[in-house]
Amino acid sequence: MKDMYEHVLPKGPVINTGRGVPARKKGWIMKRVLLSIMVALFANYAIAENIPVSGGTKSLQFADMNGDNIADMVAPSAILTGDLGGHFAFWKSLGTSMGSAAIGDFNKDGSNDVAAAEYVYAKSGYGGACGSLVGIIVFMGPTFTSQVCLFTGPLPTIGNAADLNADGNLDLVSAGFGSSTLRVYLGSASGTFAPGVTVPGSNGGKAVSVRDINGDNVFDLSVSTTTGVSTFFGNGNGTFRVTP
Repeated sequence: MKDMYEHVLPKGPVINTGRGVPARKKGWIMKRVLLSIMVALFANYAIAENIPVSGGTKSLQFADMNGDNIADMVAPSAILTGDLGGHFAFWKSLGTSMGSAAIGDFNKDGSNDVAAAEYVYAKSGYGGACGSLVGIIVFMGPTFTSQVCLFTGPLPTIGNAADLNADGNLDLVSAGFGSSTLRVYLGSASGTFAPGVTVPGSNGGKAVSVRDINGDNVFDLSVSTTTGVSTFFGNGNGTFRVTP
């Protein structure tokens, strides 16, 4: 029977090295060992956990959500608790239509909270704190039962939480793909948010990221649209401009 590793044998004449093992045989042994190691490594990484989450997910966030100092996963339709072995288990459902999420301690009680955007165009009935309207639902930790609704319009996505007006409180930004709007929600120390204010010159988008882009220590916005990426530069007070 042919050796399954026959195809990795080196070509060319057999050259004796004087140590009892021909060079051709040595090369065959080394390649066989390496191939065996690669197969073993692949076998280990091929075993993946599949944890069903209602409604699927369009983003993943990691943070300690239950106070055990171990990273957990926000799907964002559900929270999955992690362990030191890198495994995750279903813990709490946050809804069936959540598409993206932001994590932060919005009410400053020492527990992380979740702001999850309902990625739907419209609702057929009542759903969560936003009722029949589409929005961002803020779930307050550690129980995640207390909810706050931020109205957005159809198909919203949410950017990472950040202090946009330098008042020490976390704020939120949403890009509405279905409503063609980019809104800023300024937060308070109690975990409530002001009504969303539209960023001038914006036209919605599929995703939004909050970062200091131009190195002035002020947060800026980058928005993915159907035609490219739009950038809005922060003024440090929660408002934004198109030019640097």
